[in-house]
Amino acid sequence: MRKYVGLFLSLCVLSACGGGGGDSVSQSVSINADPIRVFADGSGAGRVVARSGGDSTTGYILSPELTLVLEELRRTRQLSPVDAASFRIVDTGPNTTIRAGAFTQDGVTINVLGAITLDEDATLVLFEEPTFGDTILLSEGRQVTNMPTGGSATYSGVLGLSRFNGTPELGTFSATASFSGNPNITLSGSTASYNVNGTAAISGGSFSSSSMTIGNGFSNTSATMNGDFHGDGANSVAGIVYSNDSSAQYRGGFVGSQ
Repeated sequence: MRKYVGLFLSLCVLSACGGGGGDSVSQSVSINADPIRVFADGSGAGRVVARSGGDSTTGYILSPELTLVLEELRRTRQLSPVDAASFRIVDTGPNTTIRAGAFTQDGVTINVLGAITLDEDATLVLFEEPTFGDTILLSEGRQVTNMPTGGSATYSGVLGLSRFNGTPELGTFSATASFSGNPNITLSGSTASYNVNGTAAISGGSFSSSSMTIGNGFSNTSATMNGDFHGDGANSVAGIVYSNDSSAQYRGGFVGSQ
């Protein structure tokens, strides 16, 4: 059985977790992990909520062997945070810092590429397991507090899109959220080869739509977006996107802030 235990809590990997600020002491954790959609090859999209030491993180996962990964996450009771400072800064994006590095989990070396908002409220993290060639994409962040009930906000940040389960091609996105009336968020972003556009309904601290579009410069395909607001006053956003065909040939995620 392939071991993915502890791959969620990327907040523990790439930013301060539970106020630990890189403390490597093992922490108790409770994880709820539920499938959203399973693709034709057994990979899929899921929803993950983790609680540790009174703090909560919320997010989404795009993963191979989704059922196995979610089962292992639900069984996880202890995690050892990894200090973000141990990963080198390789680039910057709108409102984000991009870091790269590796860590060892259950005797397996995991390569990591992550974009972190400057306030460290949200992350988009790609985990690559070289032995099997698997990649897991996670969006997550601190659970939103003081969610706005009126007005609007604009966000910008890093977008990653790929075809099938490959390494995402990085680009940028912008989004505008309206918190009045029928709350919604409109997102538009692009990489060198792909683009994503559409509007999602806001419900509580989350947003979703199955009417997005992902394009490759020649044609567009319908897509789904699942995302969360993060931090105090919904200062940051993060989420995943994937095309609606049975194999979800286009997949990716985004993270940014106001």
